[in-house]
Amino acid sequence: LFTAQHVYRQVLDCMARPGKINLLGNVSFDLTGRFNRSIVAVAFTLFDNEVSFHVAGDEDDRLQEFLRLHTMAEVEPLDRADFIIVHGPGKRDVVLSEAKRGELLFPEKGATVIYAVDSLRPGDSARSGKDREGVTIQLEGPGVKDKRSLRVSGMEPSHLVEIRQLNSKFPLGVDVILGGDDCQVACIPRSSAIAWEVVD
Repeated sequence: LFTAQHVYRQVLDCMARPGKINLLGNVSFDLTGRFNRSIVAVAFTLFDNEVSFHVAGDEDDRLQEFLRLHTMAEVEPLDRADFIIVHGPGKRDVVLSEAKRGELLFPEKGATVIYAVDSLRPGDSARSGKDREGVTIQLEGPGVKDKRSLRVSGMEPSHLVEIRQLNSKFPLGVDVILGGDDCQVACIPRSSAIAWEVVD
């Protein structure tokens, strides 16, 4: 059963502990399998009529219209949006470097990127089958003891390059929420230093 309070707590815990994977629970919507369930649950929790969002990467406007109707959030271009959803088969062509980074007096005005991925696994899990695919991200910084690694399938490495550049002048930057369709989430806050290895 979907509850916004539960989703919010899980996302907040992931943001405080970069790279930790949390389960959102039984998130069920009658979406005929069209959209990533974690992304929709996070959007339903964080969006309202006082924020703006942009869907990047989807081949059509179905997700954007679905979220606009159900959350009353305003649709804006990527460079002005409070939340950027990266979803769908066109992800490869998305340019995240245009995202808002905030201002020195108001760093909280930086965008939050909500990124749909195929799966999330601990970086030290056994490499077999589909677990071998994707990118292994190493995180350091506040909330991480020494280092933590996260294996992500379905994320473009080029976007990690852009995220690292966007976050190079902390506290300016973007926070990232990764959502798998298996109802798992993990976060990369702007305070985290990241490195990665592509796993074939």
